[in-house]
Amino acid sequence: MNKRDGQFLNEREKFVLQILVKEYCRVKTPVGSTYLKKRFNLDISSATLRNVFAALEEKGYLFKAHTSGGRIPTDLAFRSYVDHLLHLNQFIQIELRNLKGELDESMVDLENVMVFSSKMISKFTNEMAFSLGVTVDTQKLKGVHFNQIAPNQILALIYLSSGLVLDKIFFISDAAIDRRILKMVEGFINDAAKGRNLSEIEEALKERFKELKGELKKYDKVVKGLLGKLGTVITEFQRIHLEPIPGHEGQLSEFNTGDRMKELILKFSALDSTRIFIGQELGEEELKEMTIITSPFKINDERTGLFGIVGPKAMYYDFNIDFLRKFSQMVSDVISEKFKSWR
Repeated sequence: MNKRDGQFLNEREKFVLQILVKEYCRVKTPVGSTYLKKRFNLDISSATLRNVFAALEEKGYLFKAHTSGGRIPTDLAFRSYVDHLLHLNQFIQIELRNLKGELDESMVDLENVMVFSSKMISKFTNEMAFSLGVTVDTQKLKGVHFNQIAPNQILALIYLSSGLVLDKIFFISDAAIDRRILKMVEGFINDAAKGRNLSEIEEALKERFKELKGELKKYDKVVKGLLGKLGTVITEFQRIHLEPIPGHEGQLSEFNTGDRMKELILKFSALDSTRIFIGQELGEEELKEMTIITSPFKINDERTGLFGIVGPKAMYYDFNIDFLRKFSQMVSDVISEKFKSWR
């Protein structure tokens, strides 16, 4: 039996832990038994409440900040609160209706949606937020189409399994190309990569490139150049948008903006539902006092990208979890309707 299941706590201990964690998230200072009794007008004797505190501390849910101070919830306490004791916010739907209208009016493309979403999540939760546009491990390539719009200027359209279409204009300056060659390269790429996850495409094309023959062999520089540009396009759409707490734009730490945070977010992108990671669960020393909440968004029920919140362990879990989950669903619904016009 695991302590995380909450089965080591009796009903009184669960109740006290619930209100203590919630109050700690509000005041962000150690909470004592006398303070808690007065704050909630508890019908529990002071002696009994002290005994409950002692039991919760012994079971690993609380610890003392100082010898005579109040108690602070442990990671186990936050996990138990999130998994078993949380009452989700019931008033978020009103806020989301207003946001849906704003998203409908302002949505132009996926990049626009990601920027808008991270800003709105940060604004409403008052925490740092992030968004990831395309997760390469789930999106499959349906096909690539190249259109020559100038002598050395190419429009690339990348069709994904969710129905999303990525588009990018780029230049090929180291070789002359014409529409016939472009169609040959397009066919080469589709034969090699169609149906594969985006994460597999680069390796598949490298292997197929070694087998170039016939007329395409004469244009290996063109093929190599287009493959490089294609990889760049896919990488760009994996861009992570980090939005700081409003009014604290200069306080993003080096860790938050560095490669390790990005690697962590990309790892979360494989998750198919709303998840909460608390303190040591994140596996990073710099984040041991933090919580990250993630929730995927989908296009036509296919996992496409990710939204998230990064904040202190003492955060408003009831609002933040419910807001992020419902916001992700709202974006999924809106973007599933809109993506058809982006083709």
